[in-house]
Amino acid sequence: MNTIVNKIMAASGYSEESFAGIERYYSKEDNAFFFVIQYSIDDISGLRKYSQLTEKDNYKGFLESFNTLIKEGQSNKIEKNSSLLVLVKSETLEAIGKYHQQILLLKEDEYFFKKYVILYTDATVSVLSQKLNLLNYLHEKLKDEVSFSKYAKQGYCQDIEDYLMVIQLFIKLPPLNVQIGGENFKALHEKISETLNENDEGFINWILENEEQISKLDFKQENAEGEIEALLNRLPNDQN
Repeated sequence: MNTIVNKIMAASGYSEESFAGIERYYSKEDNAFFFVIQYSIDDISGLRKYSQLTEKDNYKGFLESFNTLIKEGQSNKIEKNSSLLVLVKSETLEAIGKYHQQILLLKEDEYFFKKYVILYTDATVSVLSQKLNLLNYLHEKLKDEVSFSKYAKQGYCQDIEDYLMVIQLFIKLPPLNVQIGGENFKALHEKISETLNENDEGFINWILENEEQISKLDFKQENAEGEIEALLNRLPNDQN
């Protein structure tokens, strides 16, 4: 996986750096810095709270080296402009759903680092490693409508793991930009509007705007009847 990340970062204009205790990190124009730390799925499967992560030797060692890097003043922008790529090796990408809570824990503490968690398998890395022009392959694979349709209808299945790996990279690696172009391209909001009727779209927008209030609604409390009724009244009528 390191080779894949190296190729993507280099093609995106990032230079590879190193520091005592830090095998490598990536920098660009002294404005953006990406560090890398690696785990296996076994390392994170038992996480129940963020402090368990900070107690791990590789994470503690990394933080010590990072703090030393800051103190030595190699760049006054590192502390506020650094992100951490968390690479997690797994037997299957189905672990993305299975260990969703653990992945969220890995991304906590965002005031210190913006974290991007990428799960990978030996098989998906092997496929990517064989591509002579990796970036071209990633952009072409991202447009695979058959795999997209299958994922949208069925969710995870093993025969589209290569596609799920590519999606992850575009979502989790900020330097990897989606190329927009062509007559067939439609923005996400356009696709949503075409799929939903006006009432459905309005209801979804209302849900998103009131997400926090709805999540706090206690359906067991009698004094919540007014709010519950208001929510029910917003539900679209099913005419089918």
